[in-house]
Amino acid sequence: MEPPASLSSSVSVAYLQGLLDYLERQGFDSSTLLARVHLTPQILSQRDQRIAANVYLDLLALGVELTGDEHLGLHLGEAVRPGYYGVLGYLIMSCATLSDALHRQARYAALVGNLLHIDLADEPPREGHEPLVAHSCRPLVAQQQRQLCEETLAAWVTFGHWISGLNVPPSEVRFQHAAPADTSEYARIFRCPVLFGQVDNALVFPKRLLTTPLGQADAQVRLMLDAYAERQLGEIRLGQSLLERARLELSRQLPEAGPDLQQIAARLALSPRTL
Repeated sequence: MEPPASLSSSVSVAYLQGLLDYLERQGFDSSTLLARVHLTPQILSQRDQRIAANVYLDLLALGVELTGDEHLGLHLGEAVRPGYYGVLGYLIMSCATLSDALHRQARYAALVGNLLHIDLADEPPREGHEPLVAHSCRPLVAQQQRQLCEETLAAWVTFGHWISGLNVPPSEVRFQHAAPADTSEYARIFRCPVLFGQVDNALVFPKRLLTTPLGQADAQVRLMLDAYAERQLGEIRLGQSLLERARLELSRQLPEAGPDLQQIAARLALSPRTL
């Protein structure tokens, strides 16, 4: 497992769109919701851009409050569409097999959001099964952890059915949080044993499914999107590094003379405009 993410965790605007679209269908205006977290509707035209992870989490919590739906994460995952994953969604669709798709999901998950770290690993105690595991990359309060992990695992199931054409349920689903009073929605969406209070958040499925060919496979498109996704991943990592360095320089300045954009930019070898 990788070390926890820094304070610069972020979520793609494409993924934010999925949350807003769902809440819009429940009768809540997107512009009003965005204003609650100090964003303007113009952000939605920049689908490759990122927003701070805490903004997404605040909107998710607001959605739970406004809808009164304690299973909002599950319902968001159930309503996922390829476009909400940005380039990763279309890359997954172009893969040759479900195995290829899952490995790219694990590698490029940060393009959607880096609040969670994704592992694809063998399940030693249960031969013939493999879990896709989501670890939290930063401290989250219990409600945030629950909604985010339920959204992620439900979305994987929905997307998996969509790209494979198979309506096969997982073998097992595991969550770290405690079971809610009503578990009927978990039974409806996952259609398999769902365990709570576990050591990880995982979707477990039969290995035989990994060779399933995908109907929209396109080798040329996959190669092109692989290269693009790799560049985007590098840019995200570089952006995190620069942001953390800028924060460090700012923290050094504040006790002495206050923030100085020119000085911080010079230390980072950037122009003030770029910074």
